[in-house]
Amino acid sequence: MTSSTWPADPASAWAEATSEPRTIARTRPVPRLDTAEDVAAHLQSTGLDTWGPPAIVLGLDLGFIWLLSVHPGDFPEFFPAPANLAVLWSIAVLGLVAVPVLWLLLRLGGRAELARENGTRDQPLP
Repeated sequence: MTSSTWPADPASAWAEATSEPRTIARTRPVPRLDTAEDVAAHLQSTGLDTWGPPAIVLGLDLGFIWLLSVHPGDFPEFFPAPANLAVLWSIAVLGLVAVPVLWLLLRLGGRAELARENGTRDQPLP
């Protein structure tokens, strides 16, 4: 496809540009996406699958940390006994540690599923 006369010869560049495009070898046929339902069936948002649950856990944990910092000694009536403040802070910190672990597990699971769908089981994941 490369030509040695290309930079100095616009006619050869134009002839190369108007030639037939090379074809891409596909492992499976491209699905027809005529309606919005077809697009929804074939389009899966891995971003929401990967970021959704960790974002919810992070939001709940930050709310829990905010409640602990604003009302450190006030415990609701549904607690059977006054909770130890150190235990509650430990749970809050474990929630912060759980967020990146959950994100990583969901990301690796999504990549493995994508590799399985595309038939690239033997190739390493990027």
